Amino acid sequence: MSKYLFVYGTLRSEFENPMAQFLQQNATYICDGNIKGRLYDVGTYPALIHDDNTDKRVEGQILEMNDMDQILDVLDPYEGVDDELYVRQIIPIQLENQSFLSCWVYLFNRSVLFLKEIEEPNYVAYLNKKKNND
Repeated sequence: MSKYLFVYGTLRSEFENPMAQFLQQNATYICDGNIKGRLYDVGTYPALIHDDNTDKRVEGQILEMNDMDQILDVLDPYEGVDDELYVRQIIPIQLENQSFLSCWVYLFNRSVLFLKEIEEPNYVAYLNKKKNND
């Protein structure tokens, strides 16, 4: 089991929603990282599809969870794990120094057929560009 969590969307430290604040109080930022895959715009949050066969990467933050069981018990319902909206898996995340760290990641578990792909690897940068273009 990993005590690390990779967050790429609204759970990142740049957000002030209750779940992001919960993580800021119960986990420690370790470093930035990235995963092979694609991001999609679901509306108020992103969807990550992990794909080892792409050159595209999704950027995020790696957190060390103070109490893994407590944090995952809170995040699983938030992420819709019981409804199979997301699945939680341990995946190697590439670090800035090119090494890897196994982290829990929430992966989108529905069709992305009608969703807009986010070309920007960083969800925060994507939102900033989107806001500036509106």
